[in-house]
Amino acid sequence: MRLLLPLLLLPLLLLPLLLIGTTANLSAQETPGQKLAEYDPSGLIRFASEKEAEARREKLIRYLWPDGLPVTALPKREAVAAEIFENDLKGIDSEPARSVERLSIDVAPFEFHATCYLLQPKAVNTNSRRLVIIHSGHRRPGPIGEGVNDSANALLRAGFQVAMVDMPLIGWNQHNTAKIPSGEVVSFGPRHDDMFRVLTPHLADGTVFRLFVEPVVQTINSFYAVTKVAQDVTMIGLSGGGWATHFCAAIDPRIRTSFPVAGAMPLYARKLSPGSWGDSEQFYEPLYGEADGDGDGITDKAVGVASWLEIFALGAIGSNRRQVQVLNYSDPCCFSTDVYSSYDQFLQKKVDEIGAGSWSVYSDRSHKKHIISLAVIDGVILPALAQGESNASGRNMRRLILVNR
Repeated sequence: MRLLLPLLLLPLLLLPLLLIGTTANLSAQETPGQKLAEYDPSGLIRFASEKEAEARREKLIRYLWPDGLPVTALPKREAVAAEIFENDLKGIDSEPARSVERLSIDVAPFEFHATCYLLQPKAVNTNSRRLVIIHSGHRRPGPIGEGVNDSANALLRAGFQVAMVDMPLIGWNQHNTAKIPSGEVVSFGPRHDDMFRVLTPHLADGTVFRLFVEPVVQTINSFYAVTKVAQDVTMIGLSGGGWATHFCAAIDPRIRTSFPVAGAMPLYARKLSPGSWGDSEQFYEPLYGEADGDGDGITDKAVGVASWLEIFALGAIGSNRRQVQVLNYSDPCCFSTDVYSSYDQFLQKKVDEIGAGSWSVYSDRSHKKHIISLAVIDGVILPALAQGESNASGRNMRRLILVNR
């Protein structure tokens, strides 16, 4: 029995040593950003001047619309009653909103229909000449949440016009048919992958992307057509809405300021950030294609119409334009960790060298959720919009970002 007792205690005595060894191994593990410390992203940007960047933007636009950006297409507008806050806009506070209009969008010639909601603020001030588009992405059924609602409420109280946008097949946008060039009407769904599978064999180039982004373009058209002395447009989006914010800001330079939240990463980086591959609109090879130029197993060369890094940069390039990519460091869904450090300083410098616009990353470490946090709303978005057209605004935002990192 005397011999048995020490033998029984031996595992308990060894456990702290085993835990110390495990902790040491964990602390020694490299973060995704550290694994890519020597990565060179320069092959993913194929422009070095504003003129070359605009040529790439035009190529991207023509990939969707052969005749160019449809800046004259307008949605139908109709006033809706306050009951809308009990159904489609449930989760948004009705108190700061003076009125709501439904924007009914037809993406021609495909007979594809989408809806956006335009909310006018009760508070009328200089911000009331400014539009903020808020894109909810792949939101859950039920009330609008995950900080999308908090963003809308804060911006309405600040006096901004706010347009609420849902993705195709999400929320109130459940229309799932389109007319293809043969004249046949085809159905798809319930996932975006199904849209691509059904439609891409029948549509030229990147036409399928029009079903995602033209509702935003038409909303901007309507804002400038109706608003007296319209000032500017900002776009914010979460998740798939962050994807849409990146994409729309790259295509439409009328979006002066953009805050894509947990929306996208370059293809090479997604392998090191769990859950970050996404639906077909996120990785469609003819558009975003990347190749391995040096044979090290990591893609580093743009071969598609526009790489993700080019799309990021195009979202910022232009007079008084700015993009702040917000990534939740501990996001349980996607686009998490410090993998952004493999491209953020390079891309910021590239936009600076071009000399028009400002681009940066804000790594939100204030929570561990897939949301637009109050820290971002109060500490990034509202201060940036308050800075307006100040040339110092990009530098001020970068100081905030550097402190956060």
